[in-house]
Amino acid sequence: MKLSPLDENGRPKEGFDYDDDLMGYTDDRGVYRIYGLPAGSYILSAGGGGGFSLANRKYIQTFYPDATDKSQAKVIEVKEGAEVTGIDIRLIVGKNTYEAIGRVVDAETGLPLPQTSLTCIETLDKVNEGRRYGRKATTDDEGRFKFIGLAPGRFELYLEVERFPYSHNSSEHYSEKTRVEVGDSDISGLEIKAIRGSTISGVIVLEGASDPGVKAKLQQAMFFILVAGKRESAGDRAAYKVRGHASAKIAGDGSFRISGTPPGLGQFELMGSELRIKRVELEGVEIKSDFEIRQGEQIAGVRIVMVQPDGIIRGQIEIADGKLPAGWELHISATPMKTTTSDTGYPTFRQGGGGAAADEKGRFVIEGLIAGEYEVTLWPVVKKSQFEWDKAPGISAVKQRVTVSGGTETPVKMLLNLERKLQEGRQ
Repeated sequence: MKLSPLDENGRPKEGFDYDDDLMGYTDDRGVYRIYGLPAGSYILSAGGGGGFSLANRKYIQTFYPDATDKSQAKVIEVKEGAEVTGIDIRLIVGKNTYEAIGRVVDAETGLPLPQTSLTCIETLDKVNEGRRYGRKATTDDEGRFKFIGLAPGRFELYLEVERFPYSHNSSEHYSEKTRVEVGDSDISGLEIKAIRGSTISGVIVLEGASDPGVKAKLQQAMFFILVAGKRESAGDRAAYKVRGHASAKIAGDGSFRISGTPPGLGQFELMGSELRIKRVELEGVEIKSDFEIRQGEQIAGVRIVMVQPDGIIRGQIEIADGKLPAGWELHISATPMKTTTSDTGYPTFRQGGGGAAADEKGRFVIEGLIAGEYEVTLWPVVKKSQFEWDKAPGISAVKQRVTVSGGTETPVKMLLNLERKLQEGRQ
């Protein structure tokens, strides 16, 4: 199940972390539950691209309640503290699929690992280097697993720490990716070696937040660390490849323990809460970039400082020498400036940002920003469907740097010379 948040205008929410979606998984009855959600509007889908399957059948991606076109998805409204029920999806059967069968063993002892969670992701070609929606399986008492409903294609199988809130039990292991290719028959005899990972422990503290309700919600959030491999070349930021992630439940006193972490460069994340990370410390020293995790290392004394993002950008856009053509919209994003000590560093957290669409009078508001310096970007777009836009042809983005303070509104005025830019684009 894939739950995608929408903004107040019914558009996909800008700046939403972790692939812009929340995931849920059904049990053997097809029942699912996704909780710990902030109030807001969402669309829900299941199946598609290596998604949910039963037996030897693959299901086409379907949006609630029964649409295969995303633009026909029905919006789900979630209110604070309320439960939304009866959100059922009827999936459409696609082409025949197959099984991948194997077992998970401890890399050191060779013994099978029972009740261990795995993920199977279908890969695209090297040109796209994308990932399609994956599925999970759990080993039995003998360490055996089975992935069902795999269409012909290439897949990656790997051990993954179960994400909170779906499980409160964290694994001590991770694995490298095992690549398989499915043809026109089942695959058996696979073996995945589980490697004992590192452990990271510490405490999360709230800065300037005294509301008990905010602290209580923090325990319902998902706290995890993304781990990327080191870059192969000094000037290539794209060479940071995510190796995996691990998660932890936040205790009542703010303490946490993340286990099963692979080696690499860590980036802390928080999902399901309006709070944002302001600072990361290790044994009293602020770590701004390159939080390195070595194989099997036990890291203690991590302190994560969280804040309530209450900064606001309120803007006005003026269009000079021109008028916005029919079907065009003005989209604005606020992106935080560097959060690392240098251009070559890997950040220890993503500070986040926000976005909005201007109204018919050119007004916009971006809320929920942490204090700091931002680059505000304006670009006209052409609407293709309910959830799709293209950048307007011949128009360059307008950028402006602003400083946002906590608890106050930052006024921004932006000028878009539409006619001149259109003329330049036609030359």
